[in-house]
Amino acid sequence: MTDWRRATPQEFVKVSTPIGALFHMFPGAIYEHRDRIWRVKDMRGTVEVDDMLSPAFKQLQLSLKAKGYKLQAVTLPQRGISELFPKTWFCGSCGHFESGLLNSIHCSECRAEMRQFPFIVTCDECGYIDGVRLPRCTRCNSDKHITWVAKNRSQPATYHFACSQCARNQGIQNLSQQPWARVEGFIVYSDLEISGSCPRCQAKTSRNAVPGKKVMPATSTSFMIPAFERTFDRDVAEMIKEPITTAKNELVGEWEPTFEYIQRTLGIKDVYLKDIKVLAATYGYKVGERSKILQFPNNTVFIKPSRATAAIFEFDAQRLAAYNKEEVLHSIAHALVTTAGYVTGLGPDAFDEYVDPKNNAVMIFTEQPGGCEMLVRVPEKLVMLLRQSHSLTHSCKNQCQAGCPFCIHIQNRQCSKFNKELNRAQLTQFWNERFILEPV
Repeated sequence: MTDWRRATPQEFVKVSTPIGALFHMFPGAIYEHRDRIWRVKDMRGTVEVDDMLSPAFKQLQLSLKAKGYKLQAVTLPQRGISELFPKTWFCGSCGHFESGLLNSIHCSECRAEMRQFPFIVTCDECGYIDGVRLPRCTRCNSDKHITWVAKNRSQPATYHFACSQCARNQGIQNLSQQPWARVEGFIVYSDLEISGSCPRCQAKTSRNAVPGKKVMPATSTSFMIPAFERTFDRDVAEMIKEPITTAKNELVGEWEPTFEYIQRTLGIKDVYLKDIKVLAATYGYKVGERSKILQFPNNTVFIKPSRATAAIFEFDAQRLAAYNKEEVLHSIAHALVTTAGYVTGLGPDAFDEYVDPKNNAVMIFTEQPGGCEMLVRVPEKLVMLLRQSHSLTHSCKNQCQAGCPFCIHIQNRQCSKFNKELNRAQLTQFWNERFILEPV
């Protein structure tokens, strides 16, 4: 392992799985490793010619173009090149602050150990992400004796910098022990200031959900979310023409009346089982509350081709209202994904979802063997899935009326819309019967 004090992007290599690169280790992603914080600078890999010539890839090109995103380079990621980030350091004893690569692990003021400063400045208005800038003292115009002063270390809003040299010249030996009013005379304001603006676009500090500048822990997982797209070798209309089997074929005999009753209650025409080819592609990321997607360098798109098995639920078009069809179908997909992991025993992250409003269908799929086969071929499992999905939305403890999707949230990597455009209240109106009872 390279000395972390002098590490460069080329000296630290992190091997990444394709799925990790798509949703966790994409360029710009920040993570902890060996007690240090790192940022991915680049992802490297190859691409199979067959994947580039596949219908799924052609569909990906069309989909990104329709959204206004360019596709100039494609790779199946295999390893990442990382660098130390942020390159800002503080002394755990006296608070001395430095930026850049350190010449010594020991503090130049007190010889105690320097530590990586684990906070960064971000802006969801313009996508700015960087470490805290080292300010200069307004009295002596030097950055050699800057000290980090925190009134409350658990609250970044109270963080400031001061010049310890100027403070000592005025007879103050320990800034952190001084009353806040006395420290004010030696404060050096900087990017870290909660009242400051974004260094790039001058956006004001974010308040609640309003986009703007923020100071946050560098390893927070909530401020950088990858944007991804899934395409398939065939569209849903083609898939359901030649399925492996359907629920109507499987739920015969004593199960037939039960399934027909659930079909009528939930507005389902049929459930299809199909083997599919999936192309998952990550093309950028969003920062914080801002919805704008930032593309990766050189407009590179990272892909992961795979084979999966899908359960496709086709709904009655006459039951779906045009004004909220997409939100209702999207909410159904989330309810199914949330429940399928429990019903099959594969866990909450085993299934992914796809919504096709054009064909009034939702699809849940998994690479795990037997997952979707179980949901279509085994009557007990399919009936349990549909009943539990229905109960999940009707029995939500929040009983929201304005569309709060608390009960049907899934992991962001499972939903290409970042858990937006969901509406539990509208779904309960579509599935308007409060209980699914045994047919008489």
